[in-house]
Amino acid sequence: MKKLLVLALVIPIFISAEEPTFEECVDLPPKEASAADYEACFTKFNVISTNDCVELHMNQSGKSREESQNACTQLSINYDIELYTEDRPTEFYDIFSNLNRDEYEINSYGCSLPQDDEGMNQYNAVIVEYDEAGEIVSEDWTLFKAMVHVVEGKNYAEVNFGSSIFPIAEYRFFTNSYRTDGTIYSGVVDGYDDSLMKAGTDRGDYGRAWVINTKEDILTIYMGNHEIGFLADCGWSKDLITEDS
Repeated sequence: MKKLLVLALVIPIFISAEEPTFEECVDLPPKEASAADYEACFTKFNVISTNDCVELHMNQSGKSREESQNACTQLSINYDIELYTEDRPTEFYDIFSNLNRDEYEINSYGCSLPQDDEGMNQYNAVIVEYDEAGEIVSEDWTLFKAMVHVVEGKNYAEVNFGSSIFPIAEYRFFTNSYRTDGTIYSGVVDGYDDSLMKAGTDRGDYGRAWVINTKEDILTIYMGNHEIGFLADCGWSKDLITEDS
């Protein structure tokens, strides 16, 4: 019997794949993308600012500066939308995901930052702190934004305010009791009536109530032992501002 000894020499074959560009990295399917996916690309390509994004598009993809700026603006919008979507409430009612918009309407009242002639932000909100006896402890002006989303048909509202309200609000709470006389609109947290939708705070100290005075265009928010009064650039969003203003 003839035996045939066959020696097989296996040589590893390495295929050099071209590294994806930054533009390819952030070109994510809308329904599959997550904020973490975008952040992984930012980290990989060391993108810290909009200028970094623009330079990468120009150098790697050969786009003009205008084309690169447009691409980076859209990227910023996509990333913010993912952050906002992932930050929606889970413990409380999410009016934007769960509400039947054919049956209920969302009315939004907000306050943006006023600017001077040189484009510098101006103080627009005063924070008053009270002690247990109801006496004023401190009074400080600050730069705050605010947005209150009201669903009158459900007596429910979502309150966002702070140095940032979009894509992630610094402070957020929900009220489940609502009243209005056509000029004054108000909402409070009612934790005693089990028949009401759940209200409470998921970011910040205990949110208690909000009051809108449309005659003076003033919004007042009550959180913990603080009263925050927004005294400038306030109005219903359809008349004045959008949430990212």
